[in-house]
Amino acid sequence: MKVSPAIILLNLFLIGSISEAAIPIEPKNSKPTLAIIKPHTMSSPNDLKCDACEFIAKGLDDKVFHNEHLIELAQNELDNICNVLPASVHDLCLSAVNNTVPELLSKIGDFVASEGCQELGICKNETIF
Repeated sequence: MKVSPAIILLNLFLIGSISEAAIPIEPKNSKPTLAIIKPHTMSSPNDLKCDACEFIAKGLDDKVFHNEHLIELAQNELDNICNVLPASVHDLCLSAVNNTVPELLSKIGDFVASEGCQELGICKNETIF
């Protein structure tokens, strides 16, 4: 059974209360995974927006910032910029691109997944002292 993230988000926004479930998701060109849906009873619209944001942020982290194909595309585009630079900095530029782009994108993805929704003001930072 294929369930798209859009269907899950629609359930979160429209129904506002769903039972905990493990929903199989089969993305194109990757292994099937399970999305664990937490129960929401009497959730406020802000809680649902936060949950939806975190779901999207996690998806971006997994499917964009840690996607080998997209990392390669980013490196190729930056390599093209290096190719128009003077010969004196060309090799340095290529080395910088190839050594930093994967790690930089990974760090951005980790930030988006862990703190992005708080930074946007969608989720509250619940620090317990």
